[in-house]
Amino acid sequence: GHQVQDLRILKTITWVFLGTSAVYIFVRTVPGLDQYSEFVVNSGATGSVYWVWLLSMSFSQAMYNRKLALHWRWLMILLTVCSIYVSFVESRSWVSGWLPALISVIVIILVVDIRFGLLAGLGGLVIALPKIREAFSGITTSGTEAYSYFTRLEAWKIVLEIVRENWVLGLGPANYYYYTPLFPILGNYVTFNSHNQYIDLIAQVGIIGLVLFLWFFLEMFGIGWWLKSRVPDGFARAYVYGSLGAIVGMLAAGMLGDWVLPFVYNVGTTGYRASVIGWLFLGGLFALNHLWKKDPALLKDETAPET
Repeated sequence: GHQVQDLRILKTITWVFLGTSAVYIFVRTVPGLDQYSEFVVNSGATGSVYWVWLLSMSFSQAMYNRKLALHWRWLMILLTVCSIYVSFVESRSWVSGWLPALISVIVIILVVDIRFGLLAGLGGLVIALPKIREAFSGITTSGTEAYSYFTRLEAWKIVLEIVRENWVLGLGPANYYYYTPLFPILGNYVTFNSHNQYIDLIAQVGIIGLVLFLWFFLEMFGIGWWLKSRVPDGFARAYVYGSLGAIVGMLAAGMLGDWVLPFVYNVGTTGYRASVIGWLFLGGLFALNHLWKKDPALLKDETAPET
């Protein structure tokens, strides 16, 4: 947020991210190449936050960057469609992969045109409904899925019970994990985690930490909302639209796991390979705000270097 002093730097970061992602998506979609995907992307780098920002940025630049050459916009549309295919069709059982990303896209459309966004949201619900029903059907019919679902609910209750001794400040980073064997979960005395970003925050840094976390995201959304009608048309405006959708997507991902701030005993430190993408692009949103306040002319897209 403080290092980006030129719009070209933010453009470079964004296009490098989308370009390298396009290689990964190409490998995932072409028959016979999927087995080589691990050579393109390291383990942990394609967590939930990765899909949120990939869909948000590719979709927003394709649809709302009118300074981008037409052939590049079509390539961004192709990247969006293929990304949806990989996350929504190939990995349909992994809800953390497609649901937060889908929410992000719907929010972007709502931000640009609320009436069309409501229709898109309804359409997205219709499209996602079979997947949602499939997920809930798995919970009721599959022993593994049912066990996972009820284990999570039980874990939430137990973690909140553990942290009852210090709601305000929590038990400190990762400490609750070592108390979990004292509380049987479905009859088993084992260590476990909550699989929920917000319960993890309460357990580790208390209500104060959770409030500060949500306050940060509220402020970032406020910055994006303030900028969306002020930044010039082109890359910057599309970036702001994408960021607004991705912020909501990140918050949604937090309900499904510790994707935003990976917990070392669940997603693990390798999870930061994906979550850092979100923090990087949030820094870009802050940088746009800084540049606009410094000189709005710095955000003009007159030369359209993307072409």
